[in-house]
Amino acid sequence: MKKHSFTYIFVLAGVFSAFALLLPVVGFWKAIGVEAPHGYLYQGLLFLGLLLLLQMTVFEPYIRTADERDAQTLGKRKLAEKDELLSQEKWDMYQQRIEEAKIKATQTREALALAAEEEEKKSLEATREKSSQWLEKEKEKIASQEKDAQSGLSSHRDELAQSIVEKVLGQVDAKQRPRAQSQTQATRAS
Repeated sequence: MKKHSFTYIFVLAGVFSAFALLLPVVGFWKAIGVEAPHGYLYQGLLFLGLLLLLQMTVFEPYIRTADERDAQTLGKRKLAEKDELLSQEKWDMYQQRIEEAKIKATQTREALALAAEEEEKKSLEATREKSSQWLEKEKEKIASQEKDAQSGLSSHRDELAQSIVEKVLGQVDAKQRPRAQSQTQATRAS
């Protein structure tokens, strides 16, 4: 606020006093046909004194407080705008970091999935290889056992054939003996 904010009151008081003193001198009151009022100069000066008193005690402190509030509000508003810009920048950085983290997590997940798939392929290949080797070993064992069995059978073939023949003939003989005995008994009985 200005240093001399109530100088206009003194200017008004001077102008009012000049007119109040000049009006009777020029005959203004007689020209309009009215008797000159008594004490209007004092009333006007009292009014201006009261205005000066109110200006110093009420209006000026109120205006000063209002100006200070406006200045503080303006300062706080500017500070709030700066804070808002700063927080928006931080929010944007935060969002950008979240996006980067999501991308990195996706890349890591994909890399882990590829590594797991590769490991699974290696494991399946190793299992297939082991199964193949085991199957080949088993085939070789079976072939070896078959050869051993065939060679064992070849060496015992003659003995087995003889034994089979003897058993078959023995059974035939055994069947023929009771018949032969019954025929001999029948011929003897006759």
